[in-house]
Amino acid sequence: MKLLFLLYIPSLFLLAGCDIASGEASDDYINVLYQEDRVPNEMIEEHIQFSAYKALDETSLIEYWKHFELEGAIPEIDFDTSAVVILGTFEPSTCPHYIEGFEQKDSNHTVAFQLMPYDNCSFDSNPMSFVLEMDRDVVERMNWVEFDREIVEVRRT
Repeated sequence: MKLLFLLYIPSLFLLAGCDIASGEASDDYINVLYQEDRVPNEMIEEHIQFSAYKALDETSLIEYWKHFELEGAIPEIDFDTSAVVILGTFEPSTCPHYIEGFEQKDSNHTVAFQLMPYDNCSFDSNPMSFVLEMDRDVVERMNWVEFDREIVEVRRT
């Protein structure tokens, strides 16, 4: 019984990861707040495959919401701790994108979104917008976004 207990304690530290050891708060959260099958008209007219915008305040969020012509209610955000990233992309109808997480690269100036892998997709292309809530510090540093092998500069007002 003592042996099990002695093995249990070290395993807790291994499972806890680096955040406890470093004493730093985790800034790796991402919440998909809204998703809609539309993108800004300029993406269609100019054949832009992917675009990214960051909103650090409510005014910017409202501006981008209108730019994307999103129909749902604008979510309430605590902009003291969070910020919003709006992504516009096109996806195959048989393989919709599911954002599983993200990774910070290049001194945290590039954020790569991790998508659920998929196979045998159709070759059609449907518009899709994602409204994401993320840690404000991560979004403030973000200058580039990588999404489904595309890298674009983040737009900001």
